[in-house]
Amino acid sequence: MERLGLTNEHATAVIDANLEADSLPVPHAILVGGPWGSGKTYFLEEIYEPGRQKLAREKGFYRTPFLFVSLFGATSAAEVENRMHRAASPGEVAIGKIAGTAVTGVGEAFKVKDAVNTTLDWIAKKASRRHVDYILIFDDLERVEEGALGEIMGLVNSFITTHKRRVILVGDEAKLLQIHAETNWKEQNEKIVGRRVLIEPDVENVIRTSVSMVEDEATKAFMTERLDALVHLARRSDVANLRNLSWAIVNGARFVRALLSDPDISKDHVARTMLVVVATTLWYRSGKLDKAALNRLPNLSMTLMARSMGRRDDRDVEDPETTAAKLFSETFAELAVDSPPLEYHLIVDFEGSGILTDTDFVAWTKSQFGFGQGRSEPSWRRLWHSYERPMAETDAAVEELRDELTRGDHTKRGPILHAAGLAIKLRKAGDTRLTGNQEIVSFFKSYIDGLVEQGSSVGKR
Repeated sequence: MERLGLTNEHATAVIDANLEADSLPVPHAILVGGPWGSGKTYFLEEIYEPGRQKLAREKGFYRTPFLFVSLFGATSAAEVENRMHRAASPGEVAIGKIAGTAVTGVGEAFKVKDAVNTTLDWIAKKASRRHVDYILIFDDLERVEEGALGEIMGLVNSFITTHKRRVILVGDEAKLLQIHAETNWKEQNEKIVGRRVLIEPDVENVIRTSVSMVEDEATKAFMTERLDALVHLARRSDVANLRNLSWAIVNGARFVRALLSDPDISKDHVARTMLVVVATTLWYRSGKLDKAALNRLPNLSMTLMARSMGRRDDRDVEDPETTAAKLFSETFAELAVDSPPLEYHLIVDFEGSGILTDTDFVAWTKSQFGFGQGRSEPSWRRLWHSYERPMAETDAAVEELRDELTRGDHTKRGPILHAAGLAIKLRKAGDTRLTGNQEIVSFFKSYIDGLVEQGSSVGKR
């Protein structure tokens, strides 16, 4: 068969060879493996099989279709047979229920009181005939109930050796070895599995498909125009779980939809918000970030600066949350996640509830970033994104923030910490204007002491 694409090309070749052979020298199944969420089922159901059937139609010949049967929670071979029938003949299952029967996938029917024999015979024959019309795909192999794996693998073996059926098993072999240790998966599969293929996550395809499924047309169009940026970010995130990738797009789309509802908010800001939401969702769902680590991000530059310039005991080890925040900041440096376009708790709350209040989020965004008539973006925010601005605007923002610090205008913790972080960034470039050439730690210590002496309390935000 012709190649379906570069991603998982080896898997395509191995499966092609098995299915196209007139006979197998040694009857065997293929095990399509990979960790949970890597896209094993997605590859077979959404990429390989549709492509395989499309090529068959174009060439004018018939290819036996796949029958997907999930083994999730299966407790016996009889239950698997029943699932096969339900998957192959859903209409007959409904008739069987009406007739008062339970029908298995190998043509057996267990009669129930007052069952109609003629109907039962028809259903049984139909079920038996239907099953030979499919290539069997047994999915979620590792999720078979403990203690039932041996019996179910015996059924699979009978399909392969006795009935000469083509079978593909789908599962995470590492989990099989772990969960079914007592059943001894290693011995179970020796005479059944002949070939193995490992599925690589098809990140680009999942991102493109997820964007294409966004319901709001304006949001879909906006994200489609920025597909390359989304794919690049997803690959750089090093997240292989395709479900998490899909959820990240869902979350990003919801925030985009909210911001697009107000024409005063610039498209550049909407795009940056989208990317920060997607990046944060990917790492949060993957366990690389938690709430504590996200709380470190807005203050990260100040924290790291204080640690680097102060005296530290050799035993003073960086806490895990700061380490995670630092890695996130370095991985997505171009997004300036230290100065995010939204509050991180909004992403976490939406992740948990799926609820976002558009009016509140849009109002906060406009107030913080100066969108709309009569508003102006704070000088410290303009500096955070100076790489996007002309040099003249950057210089003006530096001068403005320096004057604000000289006057003691900032009394809230957030802007003060951001200003300290900016002073560090500028100092690395040889620019010490923000602190009037003073040493950074002593400057901001004096700044805060001055506020306290004047009776001001340093607020949280």
